[in-house]
Amino acid sequence: MLNLLNPNVRRQIIDESKASENVERKKVSFGQFEIFKDRILQQVKAYLEGFYSKDTIQNTPIVSSVNLARRIVKKEASLYRKAPVREFYGLSEEQEMVVRQVYADLKIDTVMMKANEYFKLQDQTHLYLIPRAGKLKLQALLAHNIDVVPSSQDQEEGEVYCINGFDRNLANVKVSEDGDSMNELIADEDDYQAGMKAIAVWSPVFNFVMDEQGNIMPSESYENPIGGVVPFVDINGGKDGEYWVRSGAALTDFTIQFNAGLTDLGNVVRMQGFGQAWLKAPSNLIPNNIQIGTNFVLRLPIDPNNPVETDFGYANANPDLQGSLSYLEGLLSSFLTSRGVDPKVVNAKMDSVKYSSGFERLLAMVEQFEASESDIAAFKDAEQKLFKIIVAYLNTYGGTSVLPGYRVAPISEDAFMSITYKKPSSVVSEAEKLQNIQQRKEMGLITQVEAIALDREIEMDDAEEIYQRIQEESGREIERIVPAKAPPAAEVEDEEDELEAED
Repeated sequence: MLNLLNPNVRRQIIDESKASENVERKKVSFGQFEIFKDRILQQVKAYLEGFYSKDTIQNTPIVSSVNLARRIVKKEASLYRKAPVREFYGLSEEQEMVVRQVYADLKIDTVMMKANEYFKLQDQTHLYLIPRAGKLKLQALLAHNIDVVPSSQDQEEGEVYCINGFDRNLANVKVSEDGDSMNELIADEDDYQAGMKAIAVWSPVFNFVMDEQGNIMPSESYENPIGGVVPFVDINGGKDGEYWVRSGAALTDFTIQFNAGLTDLGNVVRMQGFGQAWLKAPSNLIPNNIQIGTNFVLRLPIDPNNPVETDFGYANANPDLQGSLSYLEGLLSSFLTSRGVDPKVVNAKMDSVKYSSGFERLLAMVEQFEASESDIAAFKDAEQKLFKIIVAYLNTYGGTSVLPGYRVAPISEDAFMSITYKKPSSVVSEAEKLQNIQQRKEMGLITQVEAIALDREIEMDDAEEIYQRIQEESGREIERIVPAKAPPAAEVEDEEDELEAED
């Protein structure tokens, strides 16, 4: 393992963190985060500047309000939309009560939902657990929030973790028009700069804080206080022989390109959506000022001695706006397909819902996203690793001044937890659901009672009661509509004869 107390090793880590390769990795991550947070304008503008001059872009209204990346990430990150069920094993009743209190204080499902979103945005995220103000605090980190030195034994595993800030100026992405790049005493958007001056360093052996030059700040100890456990959880869907998952940035790239396409289309409408007035006349007859409109009469002077006739009209560009719209819809359809929406679903007519345009229908297809089994496996593993880190903190600091509210007997290393996710169901319209149930009923796959249970999402016993009530009401309705017929006259006479005989 690296000897982090060696100043040469620390300086090497800092120098390599500032190298172009690592900075480019962080720039991509920061750009993705900016788009996810609805700050798209600067990146769309930079993209368009690759095709047009800066003067042209300066006079072009840029569309940057259609955030496909955010919407898709929010739909794909569905694991924690409903609170999962966590079960703990190997704990006493008192220990479990303290552990559950820790999870409550962490606001675990809120943080894990954010981690799920970051995971869908970048295919990788990290959890960072640290004591703060007498409690444990959990943070979800993006790739530009952390530097990692991989293990010499396994390049896919981390050995040294450094929490530091990222200089936004390197990303060439302006966060706001009002930022002054000065970290004020009060809270402002430049507070991130504080993290650039103090770097938290963790490894299985060491833990300390160093400055930008690699100098260790004074501390009582530089050893890892939680028994060789690093308080980080790397959440990823699979690696290819290196620590960072390099899966590209298709989601955010497409969001930029789509907004650029909408900008182009809007510019065509703005520039060619109206007729351009023109006047043809002899030069000596062209008036200096011309007014047109519904309240003006245009006088066209004529020179009978000049062969040039005076004429006035409008030139119309007639751009193929429908073709441009179809092109953008095709792009969106193809992209949604690449994210897991079946082409048949994207191209199918949804008769139960009326859409004003193809765009609206395509965007509605985003609702079809579901969590994959690989996502569930990655987060189950992350939750179990996080539990082990929590146990390490409790066994070290529980009941001390660091974590005074978590006094608990030492927890066994054999203790573990399991988590069960409530899998999201496909979002379908009421008409589609009824059509599916009807088809299954007609095919003989389900009974009437089962159809009621599926339609109302209730238990079979309740569905049986509803079915009986429906049958009873149907019977009464038939009796009301079709009254019982009077008996034949012969039967009436026979009954009268019987009564007379009895008398």
